[in-house]
Amino acid sequence: LERERAQRAMMTTRDAYQKTLDQVSKLQKDLQNYQQALSEVTRSRDKAMKRAKEFEAEAEAAKTEAAKATASVRQLELRENSNNRSMELLKGGMETLSLRLKAATAEFRQEQDKATLLRRERDTHAAKLASAQSEAKDSMELVGMLRERIRNLEKQGAIMMQRCEKE
Repeated sequence: LERERAQRAMMTTRDAYQKTLDQVSKLQKDLQNYQQALSEVTRSRDKAMKRAKEFEAEAEAAKTEAAKATASVRQLELRENSNNRSMELLKGGMETLSLRLKAATAEFRQEQDKATLLRRERDTHAAKLASAQSEAKDSMELVGMLRERIRNLEKQGAIMMQRCEKE
């Protein structure tokens, strides 16, 4: 009778040990999944940062082009003022300059609009980056908790094994 009890206790302990091993295995799989998700979030964040830098470079290029267009308009105005020889030339030059100025102004406004859109897109990517970083932090905290739980389960398993060996 005592031997049967000992065998039942040993079977119960083995079952508990197997359940603990199953839990450890599941937690390790969960940990792998979280690590994979963290890796994906990190890649996403890196892409967003790269794209934000590209947008900043495009915005700078647009700003430079706008400055060039403004400088070009100023040069045209100076040239026109120096060519006051005749009213016809002045009138023709003024009409040409007016059209160029309108085109340059329209182009400048387009470049400003592009720069505004790029800034908005950069801000959106920055927000996504902040969100990704927050998710990464949360994932790392969860990974830490899972590791701690695994350690505790391993300790419990070791204690159960010692009890089994004693019995």
